[in-house]
Amino acid sequence: MQHTKSYLKGHPNPQFTRHDFVNLDGDWDFTFDDKNEGIKKKYFNKFPKNLKINVPVSYEYPASNVNDQTVHNVVWYHKEFNYTKDNKLLLLHFEGVDYEAKIYVNGKFVGTHQGAYSRFTFDITEYVKKGTNNLVVRVYDDLDATHSRGKQRWMNHNYECFYVQTTGIWKTVWLEKVSSTHLKDVVITPSYANSNVFMEFYFTGNLNNTEIETIISFKDLIVSKSRITVNRPIINNTFDLVTDSATMKLKCWSHHAPDLYDVEFNIYQNNKLIDTVRSYFGISEFLARGNTILLNRSVLFPKLILDQGYLKDKGLTFFEEDIIKDINLMKEIGLNGCRKHQKIECDLFYYYCDILGYYLWQELPSAYEWRNNTIHSLTNEWLEIVKQHHNHPCIMTEVIVNESWGTMAILNNKSQQEFATGLYYLTKSLEPNRFVISNDGWEHTISDLINVHNYSASKDELMNDFDNLEERLFKSKRNIFTGAKTVMCDNYEYSLKPALLTEFAGIAFSKDRNLGWGYGDLVNEEEEFLARFKEEIDAIHDGHFFAGYCITQLSDVQQEVNGLVDEDRNFKVDKNKLKQIINRRY
Repeated sequence: MQHTKSYLKGHPNPQFTRHDFVNLDGDWDFTFDDKNEGIKKKYFNKFPKNLKINVPVSYEYPASNVNDQTVHNVVWYHKEFNYTKDNKLLLLHFEGVDYEAKIYVNGKFVGTHQGAYSRFTFDITEYVKKGTNNLVVRVYDDLDATHSRGKQRWMNHNYECFYVQTTGIWKTVWLEKVSSTHLKDVVITPSYANSNVFMEFYFTGNLNNTEIETIISFKDLIVSKSRITVNRPIINNTFDLVTDSATMKLKCWSHHAPDLYDVEFNIYQNNKLIDTVRSYFGISEFLARGNTILLNRSVLFPKLILDQGYLKDKGLTFFEEDIIKDINLMKEIGLNGCRKHQKIECDLFYYYCDILGYYLWQELPSAYEWRNNTIHSLTNEWLEIVKQHHNHPCIMTEVIVNESWGTMAILNNKSQQEFATGLYYLTKSLEPNRFVISNDGWEHTISDLINVHNYSASKDELMNDFDNLEERLFKSKRNIFTGAKTVMCDNYEYSLKPALLTEFAGIAFSKDRNLGWGYGDLVNEEEEFLARFKEEIDAIHDGHFFAGYCITQLSDVQQEVNGLVDEDRNFKVDKNKLKQIINRRY
């Protein structure tokens, strides 16, 4: 495994690193506020230190050291940190807080953020002092079904494929020192066709006599180097990636060869170096031609796993070692990516997908009620998510809606259709080199791929479903999942595009026939599981219709026992036999 030059141990975002940071994960003070009296009693000044919590694990799971699955709408966190006052700014970053976070520093209110899955930042320079400082976070999160929940339950008990809720801080928190004039963000867009990379730079502060130096390298060989004047808060530049050197050809990213370019940004003011940021990028252009998927103009057959991203002891929170383990487990058996189902992972997950060569389907976590608030909350959070992960070459697909969740009348409801279509076009304008899906499973409006779900339990059933599929599935508008859903919404027509089976198998496997929920008849013998699994994979290969697939699913999750591995990440059947089946073709 080859790390990028931007990687720093303990830094949560290798896409954008400075050396001057402090990771705040670990022990925090914690309390429930069931009477919602914390603001009135000024917990931000005098915190009731009655519990300890291991941030960033949410209180509902054992690794938090609280382990209480009861719904508590309001919770509070407290952390002390030391600060050496200098002429730099101090930024406070949160990778993810579910759902509404109010931030206080030394008793003063800093700001609010809403959204369970996106990163947010506050400049806390004016609130800190030399020495010991107090950081307090109030989080409000109820069972509201109009904002992004993903697979979190919206009732007081688990139900089929919906699990224990996540409340509060569940991703990393960190501090970062920056110059008063600094690089705030960079949007990196490589072009395979043009053999170059386009960069948009976003600055803040006094820009008088400011320049940015950009150094692009590949395995220590400098590919491009330039220094230009910064005369506006937003500037751009284009860099050629093919040099006169005979050895320097365009290096492209794929699961076979996850080649990445390193980038260093140096900011100068009056010829003095004031800021350095390190990043990286890879060249990955995903296109569709007929019923074929292309990556950098070469044929790609995605063999994906549905990955809900839950751990038994940590819930939605993954640490670095957990990420590496899950990706390598699936690569071991011949899979080349995952559909990250109803969850936006921490930035380290994207990083390891990049450096290990693992395709990622990104998916907006669903709401489950259709209201005006649903439109506002999902759109706002989705735009934050798309912006934050633009630079990752591993992202193949952006999914707006899954199985009409939250848009249950989308078949003929104009408002819901326009929501999915509008977000499709908005996302496509930001991500032209990726696939965008309006509704995964059925009832598509506008989509770059046509995705269907099928949990038939045998090869014969599947082959029957797939026989003359284009005629039966698209022209008749019959869906093979339930028979009650159509592939296309009313007023939208199918046109030739790659079709993928993005949910299938999901074989419920448990040694105890009385334990767990899953699709189809529960099996409790390895031989029966492998026989069914082989039939379903063979049906896809023999049918020659689908341009890729996504198996349900990586792991068991709480009451659901559809995984290839259990909750402890042990394979439930012989992994070599799984690999043999998966690697039959492609």
